[in-house]
Amino acid sequence: KLPYSNGKLEGKNNLIKVFQRIAFGFRNFGNMRRRIFLYEENWQTKKPKKRKCRRKTA
Repeated sequence: KLPYSNGKLEGKNNLIKVFQRIAFGFRNFGNMRRRIFLYEENWQTKKPKKRKCRRKTA
C-alpha cells in the first residue's frame, strides 16, 4: 500500500456532482460556482490564533 490517498480529491468531486444535481434549477453556472465556494468556505474550520496575554504592570 502507498502512504497517500486521493480520498480528499474524490470527496471534492462527489461534492461537485451533488451540487450539480441540486443546481439544476439555478439560473447560470456562476450561481452554482458561488454556492460551491460558499459551502467550502463554511466547511473549512479555521484554527483560532493563540493570543499572548500581556499583563499590565503598575
